[in-house]
Amino acid sequence: MNWIAQLGAYLSHLRFWYQVMPWERAVRVRRGAAAVVVGPGFHWKIPVLDRVYVQGMRTRTINLPQQTVTRQGREPLTFSAVVRYRIKDILATYELCENFEALVHCVALSALAFTACRADGDFERDARARLAGLLEGYGLCIEDLSLTDRCHARPLRLIVSQETPWWSGSNVKMGEHEP
Repeated sequence: MNWIAQLGAYLSHLRFWYQVMPWERAVRVRRGAAAVVVGPGFHWKIPVLDRVYVQGMRTRTINLPQQTVTRQGREPLTFSAVVRYRIKDILATYELCENFEALVHCVALSALAFTACRADGDFERDARARLAGLLEGYGLCIEDLSLTDRCHARPLRLIVSQETPWWSGSNVKMGEHEP
Protein backbone atom coordinates (compact mmCIF):
# COMPACT_ATOMS: atom_id res chain seq x y z
CA MET A 1 0.00 0.00 0.00
CA ASN A 2 2.92 2.33 0.70
CA TRP A 3 4.25 2.01 -2.86
CA ILE A 4 0.89 3.23 -4.19
CA ALA A 5 1.16 6.42 -2.16
CA GLN A 6 4.75 6.94 -3.33
CA LEU A 7 3.73 6.39 -6.94
CA GLY A 8 0.86 8.88 -6.56
CA ALA A 9 3.22 11.49 -5.07
CA TYR A 10 5.69 10.96 -7.92
CA LEU A 11 3.01 11.23 -10.61
CA SER A 12 1.56 14.40 -9.09
CA HIS A 13 4.82 16.17 -9.98
CA LEU A 14 4.38 15.16 -13.61
CA ARG A 15 1.17 17.13 -14.15
CA PHE A 16 1.10 19.33 -17.23
CA TRP A 17 -1.18 21.97 -15.71
CA TYR A 18 -1.72 24.12 -12.64
CA GLN A 19 -4.46 26.45 -11.50
CA VAL A 20 -4.17 29.84 -9.84
CA MET A 21 -7.22 31.10 -7.96
CA PRO A 22 -8.49 34.71 -8.30
CA TRP A 23 -6.99 35.78 -4.93
CA GLU A 24 -3.60 34.23 -5.74
CA ARG A 25 -0.60 34.91 -7.97
CA ALA A 26 2.09 32.48 -9.03
CA VAL A 27 5.75 32.61 -9.96
CA ARG A 28 6.75 30.12 -12.64
CA VAL A 29 10.47 29.38 -12.87
CA ARG A 30 11.68 27.66 -16.03
CA ARG A 31 14.96 25.72 -15.81
CA GLY A 32 15.92 27.67 -12.69
CA ALA A 33 16.55 30.88 -14.61
CA ALA A 34 13.57 32.75 -16.02
CA ALA A 35 10.92 33.75 -13.45
CA VAL A 36 7.51 34.92 -14.70
CA VAL A 37 4.51 36.16 -12.70
CA VAL A 38 1.32 34.30 -13.61
CA GLY A 39 -2.18 35.57 -12.87
CA PRO A 40 -5.38 33.71 -12.06
CA GLY A 41 -6.58 30.94 -14.32
CA PHE A 42 -5.67 27.57 -15.79
CA HIS A 43 -2.07 27.30 -17.06
CA TRP A 44 0.17 24.74 -18.72
CA LYS A 45 3.65 23.77 -17.56
CA ILE A 46 6.48 21.48 -18.58
CA PRO A 47 6.80 19.04 -15.64
CA VAL A 48 10.56 18.58 -15.54
CA LEU A 49 11.56 22.12 -16.48
CA ASP A 50 9.01 24.29 -14.63
CA ARG A 51 8.52 24.93 -10.92
CA VAL A 52 5.46 26.90 -9.81
CA TYR A 53 5.13 28.78 -6.51
CA VAL A 54 1.57 29.91 -5.74
CA GLN A 55 1.00 32.57 -3.08
CA GLY A 56 -2.16 34.23 -1.75
CA MET A 57 -2.39 38.00 -2.21
CA ARG A 58 -4.88 38.64 0.60
CA THR A 59 -4.09 40.73 3.67
CA ARG A 60 -2.25 38.86 6.40
CA THR A 61 -2.10 39.67 10.11
CA ILE A 62 0.75 39.20 12.56
CA ASN A 63 0.32 39.68 16.30
CA LEU A 64 3.61 40.95 17.73
CA PRO A 65 4.64 39.95 21.26
CA GLN A 66 4.89 42.35 24.16
CA GLN A 67 7.99 44.52 24.04
CA THR A 68 9.53 46.84 26.65
CA VAL A 69 11.83 49.69 25.67
CA THR A 70 13.37 52.58 27.56
CA ARG A 71 12.41 55.93 26.10
CA GLN A 72 14.25 59.22 26.33
CA GLY A 73 14.42 60.38 29.91
CA ARG A 74 14.76 56.74 31.13
CA GLU A 75 11.01 56.20 31.02
CA PRO A 76 10.01 52.56 30.34
CA LEU A 77 7.29 51.80 27.82
CA THR A 78 5.68 48.39 27.36
CA PHE A 79 3.54 47.70 24.30
CA SER A 80 2.41 45.07 21.81
CA ALA A 81 1.15 45.56 18.27
CA VAL A 82 -0.68 44.05 15.32
CA VAL A 83 0.66 44.37 11.76
CA ARG A 84 -1.54 43.89 8.69
CA TYR A 85 0.32 43.50 5.40
CA ARG A 86 0.00 42.02 1.93
CA ILE A 87 2.23 41.07 -0.97
CA LYS A 88 2.36 43.86 -3.54
CA ASP A 89 5.06 42.49 -5.89
CA ILE A 90 5.27 38.69 -5.71
CA LEU A 91 8.35 38.49 -7.93
CA ALA A 92 10.37 40.83 -5.69
CA THR A 93 9.17 38.95 -2.61
CA TYR A 94 10.28 35.58 -3.97
CA GLU A 95 13.60 36.92 -5.27
CA LEU A 96 14.64 38.77 -2.11
CA CYS A 97 13.46 36.79 0.90
CA GLU A 98 12.86 33.18 1.81
CA ASN A 99 10.46 33.58 4.73
CA PHE A 100 8.62 36.89 4.41
CA GLU A 101 6.44 36.31 7.49
CA ALA A 102 9.54 36.12 9.70
CA LEU A 103 10.93 39.16 7.88
CA VAL A 104 7.81 41.24 8.64
CA HIS A 105 7.84 40.05 12.26
CA CYS A 106 11.49 40.99 12.90
CA VAL A 107 11.44 44.26 10.97
CA ALA A 108 8.22 45.36 12.72
CA LEU A 109 9.70 44.68 16.16
CA SER A 110 12.86 46.62 15.34
CA ALA A 111 10.95 49.55 13.76
CA LEU A 112 8.69 49.84 16.79
CA ALA A 113 11.61 49.70 19.23
CA PHE A 114 13.64 52.21 17.21
CA THR A 115 10.85 54.79 16.98
CA ALA A 116 9.64 54.25 20.56
CA CYS A 117 13.10 54.98 21.95
CA ARG A 118 13.57 58.17 19.96
CA ALA A 119 10.10 59.70 19.70
CA ASP A 120 8.85 62.20 22.24
CA GLY A 121 5.12 61.98 21.46
CA ASP A 122 3.01 59.42 19.68
CA PHE A 123 5.36 57.04 17.87
CA GLU A 124 2.79 54.79 16.17
CA ARG A 125 2.61 56.93 13.01
CA ASP A 126 6.41 57.18 12.77
CA ALA A 127 6.78 53.41 13.25
CA ARG A 128 4.22 52.75 10.49
CA ALA A 129 6.10 55.01 8.06
CA ARG A 130 9.47 53.46 8.95
CA LEU A 131 8.12 49.91 8.59
CA ALA A 132 6.50 50.72 5.23
CA GLY A 133 9.78 52.16 3.96
CA LEU A 134 11.82 49.14 5.09
CA LEU A 135 9.48 46.53 3.58
CA GLU A 136 8.70 48.29 0.31
CA GLY A 137 11.90 46.98 -1.28
CA TYR A 138 10.81 43.41 -0.54
CA GLY A 139 7.53 43.78 -2.46
CA LEU A 140 5.43 43.98 0.71
CA CYS A 141 2.85 46.64 1.55
CA ILE A 142 1.93 47.58 5.13
CA GLU A 143 -1.80 48.15 5.41
CA ASP A 144 -1.98 48.87 9.13
CA LEU A 145 0.11 48.95 12.28
CA SER A 146 -1.77 49.39 15.53
CA LEU A 147 -0.74 49.18 19.14
CA THR A 148 -2.88 46.79 21.13
CA ASP A 149 -1.41 47.31 24.61
CA ARG A 150 0.46 50.29 25.92
CA CYS A 151 1.73 50.94 29.42
CA HIS A 152 3.80 53.83 30.76
CA ALA A 153 4.93 52.73 34.20
CA ARG A 154 7.51 54.06 36.58
CA PRO A 155 9.84 51.30 37.69
CA LEU A 156 9.69 50.15 41.27
CA ARG A 157 12.57 48.61 43.16
CA LEU A 158 12.63 46.29 46.10
CA ILE A 159 14.30 47.55 49.26
CA VAL A 160 15.50 44.64 51.33
CA SER A 161 16.50 45.13 54.93
CA GLN A 162 19.62 43.35 56.09
CA GLU A 163 18.30 42.89 59.65
CA THR A 164 15.85 40.03 59.00
CA PRO A 165 16.10 37.16 56.53
CA TRP A 166 14.47 37.70 53.13
CA TRP A 167 12.18 34.70 53.47
CA SER A 168 10.35 36.12 56.47
CA GLY A 169 8.55 38.67 54.27
CA SER A 170 8.76 41.50 56.80
CA ASN A 171 11.87 43.06 55.33
CA VAL A 172 10.54 43.73 51.80
CA LYS A 173 9.23 47.21 50.97
CA MET A 174 8.17 48.70 47.69
CA GLY A 175 9.67 52.05 46.75
CA GLU A 176 9.96 54.21 43.68
CA HIS A 177 13.04 53.81 41.56
CA GLU A 178 15.40 56.75 41.73
CA PRO A 179 17.68 57.27 38.75
